Order: sequence, then structure tokens, then C-alpha cells
Amino acid sequence: MYLANDYLGNVGDRMIDLGTVAFLDRYGVDYVRCPIGKRVRRDVVEFSELVLMFGSGSVGNCCKPVMMIRNLSASWGLPRILLPSSAMDSGEQLGECEAVFARDRLSQAMLQSGRRNQDVELMPDMAHWYVPDEDDLLPAQELAGVFLRDDAAAPVDLEADLSVVDPIRHCSDVSEYCRLATVCERVVTNRLHFALAGLAVGRQVVLLPTTWHKTRAYYETWGHELDGLGWAWTVPEAIEV
Repeated sequence: MYLANDYLGNVGDRMIDLGTVAFLDRYGVDYVRCPIGKRVRRDVVEFSELVLMFGSGSVGNCCKPVMMIRNLSASWGLPRILLPSSAMDSGEQLGECEAVFARDRLSQAMLQSGRRNQDVELMPDMAHWYVPDEDDLLPAQELAGVFLRDDAAAPVDLEADLSVVDPIRHCSDVSEYCRLATVCERVVTNRLHFALAGLAVGRQVVLLPTTWHKTRAYYETWGHELDGLGWAWTVPEAIEV
């Protein structure tokens, strides 16, 4: 059973979902996709051998809705695997899991702190498995574009006035996400999954910080392996990279 996040979060979470489905299909895994927005059928639980819990940036005590869903999955009595996630704090007790995957080294350390008898493994975000449709691979119209988040995770000292738009406000699905990322040859953003969408459509991407470790830790963990991905602390620096 793949426990899929079909409504919490934003279009970046939909990209994680589609990437997870692509991954499972690629390796011929026999699974039932169970959206968290619907009641999981008893027969699916009875005939499943394990639960794949969706990956996210929402592990921690501060993420109550997602934590409640993970706690519910523990009541089914099946082995569970947490797909690659970021930890916002080390307070959530994940309970018994067959495997736990972190998508950056800092989250790995935070998740490991509560799991003395089990190693937390590193694994890139599942969104990397998403492959854009050819119709979404549009020619670039600008040299560079700045797309900054406008929520509580946006650093107050980042140059928000230079941002075109927060991409999650402009896009309702992953296809639109990818099309927006194609507009510029260089994508400057502190939305992690918009950065991954930019890489997926072949753009140069420069990541910027958020108020927590989400983007910086991901870059420090995987940046050396991702062609086209760079880092900057400010928008002017990102444009000049």
C-alpha cells in the first residue's frame, strides 16, 4: 500500500506523489495507491504487506495533520517505510518502521536521534523521478527569473520585490509548475520542488535559503550530484552566479 498525499501541502507535494508513482512503476512494485484524503478500505489493509508513507518536508511536532496520518498508519499493524522526508524538528515519534529515509543529512541526524536501534538512510526526494511531458518543455523567453516563496518560511532579508511570483500561487498542478520553470534559462528560487522542476526541464537552477534548513541542507547533501544546481544567499548573487 502506498499512502499518498493527495491534498496536504502544495503543488510540490503533488510532484513528490507523481515521482513516487513513477518510481514504483519503474521497478514493477505491486501496490495500491491510497490517497490520505479518503478512508483506506479495510480489504486493502488486510491484503497489503507493508505501508509506504509519503515523503514530505513535514516531519516533526509542528506538523500535526501529517503526524496524525502517520500515527493512524501505525494502527494497521503493518510494516511501514517512511519515504524521503525533511525533519523540521526531532520531536515526532515515528514509532516502529521497517525503514526511514531522510532527504538531507541534517534531517537524517534529527530523525536518527530518536531511533537508536535503526539507521536512518539518505535518499533523494522522490520528485526526482517525475518526468515532464514533452508538451511542457517550452523554449525559454528570459535569461533569468526569480521565484520566491511568500509564506512564513521566506527570510525577511531576501529581496522579495525582485520576485516574479511565488510559483505555488501561480500553478495548480505539476504540469503548470514545469511550464513556469521553462520560462527562464536560469531559475532562482527558494521553493525546493520548483527548483527540482527547473532541473527536470533542463534549466540552470540557483537555490536560495528559507527560514529553516530545507533548501540549504538539500543542496549540501545532493548539490554535488545534480548538474545545473547552484547555491546563493541573495538574489543579486544568484543572478550573477
